[in-house]
Amino acid sequence: MDILDFDELVCLANIDLENDRVAEALVKLKYALRKEDNTAVHPMIARVYARLGLFERSKHYFERYLAENPSSLVELFQYGMTHFDSNDHKSAFAVFNTILEQSPDHPPALYYSSVILAKEGRLQESKGQLESLIKNTSKANLFCKKAKILLSEIDPEVVTTESTESTDEAEHSATNSSSNILLN
Repeated sequence: MDILDFDELVCLANIDLENDRVAEALVKLKYALRKEDNTAVHPMIARVYARLGLFERSKHYFERYLAENPSSLVELFQYGMTHFDSNDHKSAFAVFNTILEQSPDHPPALYYSSVILAKEGRLQESKGQLESLIKNTSKANLFCKKAKILLSEIDPEVVTTESTESTDEAEHSATNSSSNILLN
């Protein structure tokens, strides 16, 4: 692998990830980390580690990347998700709030901060964020659809025919991540 340049390793790792070859991608990314000026690989390897459930390693590489690229909302959101997925909801909430300070209508950050608020029993705050998300986001947006489902769990009386209509994909995705959130 030493014969490959940094950009070649990254491109090959991307192809591996697109084809669900996570182990092969990780090897290439670890070789890329050995190269100089390797900051660009940090979010990639962070996502691989998160996918493998190695959240502390994932956080480490997101933190290194964000130290040099603090305005990168995509990586900041993914960093928040590593906290969320490792059940560190306090840290995840802080990260999502940082995003919302920069981009108040950021659908994923609004949605996941609402999930955390609901889990904490702060239902009115959660409901307010969900209503804002629904109001300010395209109805076709996945997070708008997921927000409608979560809102129906928090307050079944606000559900309208329009808000209960969603695609099978949105229902499946929402079911996997938030359905019955109040029961968890």
